[in-house]
Amino acid sequence: MLEFLQTYYMAIIWGAVLVFAIVVEAQTDALIAIWFIPSAGVSLILSLAGVPIWVQAVVFVAASAVLVTLSKLFFEKFLRKKDKDKDTRTNMDTIIGREAYLEEDADNLKGTGTVRINGVIWSVLTEKNEEVIPSGTLVEVKAVSGVKLVVAKK
Repeated sequence: MLEFLQTYYMAIIWGAVLVFAIVVEAQTDALIAIWFIPSAGVSLILSLAGVPIWVQAVVFVAASAVLVTLSKLFFEKFLRKKDKDKDTRTNMDTIIGREAYLEEDADNLKGTGTVRINGVIWSVLTEKNEEVIPSGTLVEVKAVSGVKLVVAKK
């Protein structure tokens, strides 16, 4: 048994690295150890072929680095935004320009004001900070600021 361990100790180590990388990758939903699986497999084969330990280690590190770099380039290509400068439009854009009647006085200083659009009650801000718009007034949505609508008298 001792002779077997002395002969194949690097194969056992590479096998352990391979199994460990597989277990880690199986337990996560992110790419954590995927690159080390083929690298450890190649180093395991090299150790069984009697290649020196330093070559096995260099092959493991180099193969892992190449795989990490290639996967980074691959994912960047497919995950990069098509036009970084182009604004992404959302459903909130459909609210801009809509008209509604204020259900509560709109006063930025007091933090009051609501409108109902499509059955949803929205908090509002007036376009001019010092302006107070009384309830019942017809307003137009000019913009969206966070979770509030910016309105102005129609």
